[in-house]
Amino acid sequence: MKHILKLKFFVRNNWYTSGVVSLEQDNFLALDNLSKPLSELIRWSKFSKLNNSGFHVIYQYNEGQYSLTKGDGSKKYSYTCETAKSEAFRIIQDDRDFTYGTNYPDEESAPRGPKFYLYPTDTEILGSTSEVYLECAATGLTQPTYQWTVTREDGQTRPIVGPRYIVTNGRVSINNPQVALDGGSYQCSAKNEFGVVLTPPVVLSFADLGEFSNVDTAPIRPLEYQGTVIQCPKISSTSSLSISYNWIKDQTTPINSRLTPYLFISGDGQLYFSEVTRGDNGMYYCMATLTYPTDRDNYAGSFQSPSRISTGIPLQVQGAPSGILNVQIPDSFIQVFPRQPVVGVDVRLECFAYGSGPLVYQWFLPTLRDPGTRVRFTDSDRVLTIVGVTLQDAGVYTCVCSSRRSGTRDQKTFHLAIEAEPVFTVPLRDQHADRESELVWRCQAFGIPRPTYTWYRNGQLLSGDSDLIITGNTLTIPRLGEGQAGMYQCMASNSHGVVTSTAQLRVLLMI
Repeated sequence: MKHILKLKFFVRNNWYTSGVVSLEQDNFLALDNLSKPLSELIRWSKFSKLNNSGFHVIYQYNEGQYSLTKGDGSKKYSYTCETAKSEAFRIIQDDRDFTYGTNYPDEESAPRGPKFYLYPTDTEILGSTSEVYLECAATGLTQPTYQWTVTREDGQTRPIVGPRYIVTNGRVSINNPQVALDGGSYQCSAKNEFGVVLTPPVVLSFADLGEFSNVDTAPIRPLEYQGTVIQCPKISSTSSLSISYNWIKDQTTPINSRLTPYLFISGDGQLYFSEVTRGDNGMYYCMATLTYPTDRDNYAGSFQSPSRISTGIPLQVQGAPSGILNVQIPDSFIQVFPRQPVVGVDVRLECFAYGSGPLVYQWFLPTLRDPGTRVRFTDSDRVLTIVGVTLQDAGVYTCVCSSRRSGTRDQKTFHLAIEAEPVFTVPLRDQHADRESELVWRCQAFGIPRPTYTWYRNGQLLSGDSDLIITGNTLTIPRLGEGQAGMYQCMASNSHGVVTSTAQLRVLLMI
């Protein structure tokens, strides 16, 4: 490949390749048909920063040689690739469309199977509501018809029927939704004469903050001038919404860390004291509140009882000689919320230290894109928030805390790892193939953790048999027959989500 480019292309353009940078092993190269990513064999360009954004691998010319670099796909380059002779037929098929072998003048008028353009989303009901709906929509010629199914706790999948359910053009409306009757996993299918396609399943659930235990908590008895923590009792929430925490002292005084900077409320609800005195004696109450998702529209209803308050926890500071406490960051910090960040969410990094104050916090970060607009420091600089985290934000973060009063300092480091929902980089393409020919169909998705694949034909899960071979993201049909025409879907999933790519297979009979 390198030799051919040198001989024939004097302009020395950059070229996209089929390679991608492995999202699980940084700076490794993943290629189709390789079970393990490449590393030592890669000739990375010395002019290319290996932390460049993007995972597309680009073949570029520099100082008389070709080498590899990364790119995010935003720039327009030509593609270079190679294929086995047994798959050369795919190049010919790429020139075919839905008008091939028909009398239709253009693709818009040619009949075709259904494809979704609107997918339902997980929906959670807050409090109560008179109605909730889930919606899907698909293109197709002729116009598809829709059906919804639900899978409940017993594992049985049933079509949605009954007087409380109304299905109109892909939207299913549920009147007076109830936990026992309507909670479960929902899936929409669209059908016309060419086949059936499915959406990924979505969950309809009901927010429940739960309750604190009513069992009294033993007193906390730290020595004066030492640091301590009061644990917020666990609450039995079953909601996917995040929980925010606040503390109240003696049922009358809210804890405000801006006014009392030696106090800190962590994202998991724990109340920390850098240094306690007898003035901190009292009864402390933890308050938990469901956080309303103002940036999301897939919630229905309204809060009825959004908060819960725990039983009182006594803090009884024991007398001790006055002294100066050296700075010490507990081993539990740096803490990150959410615990496993995913691309696109806001990430909160927390740092906290025991010690005689005032305490000063500093953060040392890896190189971030647009830090001025995406990085915020709050709560006496103990909290670092990254807005809309990206894969490139992964790296080592260091917190340093110091005290002029004690003349001491301490630091902790944390390696932030970012995961990602699957996204298709190579979606399925419609195939217009000759009968008796071989078809090799590939989809490719990337995510962290690495996605797994399932294949469907006309809404039915496929497994390898005598007529076809499935190997991960590759579906091979050695000998096409008319009965194998229809709608095919490749679904890629990891712990963060499911995505689907849909295409139609037409098996053509040459006369």
